[in-house]
Amino acid sequence: MSLVALALLLLAAAGCGTERSSVPSRAAGELPDQEVSDFTLTETDQGAPQWKLYARYAATYN
Repeated sequence: MSLVALALLLLAAAGCGTERSSVPSRAAGELPDQEVSDFTLTETDQGAPQWKLYARYAATYN
């Protein structure tokens, strides 16, 4: 196995984890302006679906 492939494998493995935060954190004390949970966003081009985004949580900060 080449050194580059080994490095990529180690980087990929380092990013794998079992514990995830259910809500991403933001600066202390700052609350989101809007929150959405369990949603699907569909991007279309002239009515034809191009891609879909499935997410458990999203927040906007204005």
